[in-house]
Amino acid sequence: MNVEVYLRSATIVAEGYERSRIQPYIARVHEAMLDSLAGRVDSPCRILDVGCGAGRLLRRLCQRWPAAEMTGVDPNEGMVSVAKQRCPSASFYVAWAESIPIDSSSIDLAVSSISLHH
Repeated sequence: MNVEVYLRSATIVAEGYERSRIQPYIARVHEAMLDSLAGRVDSPCRILDVGCGAGRLLRRLCQRWPAAEMTGVDPNEGMVSVAKQRCPSASFYVAWAESIPIDSSSIDLAVSSISLHH
């Protein structure tokens, strides 16, 4: 898919994304991810979600680790705008995974779900 086409289409669907038919499946993936982290990760201070989309996984991570500092990164400004509204305590960057403007040593836990297909 052409990058410009992706960014335009994702901006158009950003507001309705969490009401889409695929959300029950995405929720299952996120729950499986959180379950797999149980017992492996105690109390991360800084969590990064790469390809955060509308922030659904970040909200679940906030529930699991409420004291952690959350950061989301997504190349789509529309998705990041929605994520900011739904997860106002997190920090966000509009960026591609290859150029995240964060020092990797400042992150305790990095996650990414259902974003590599883009």
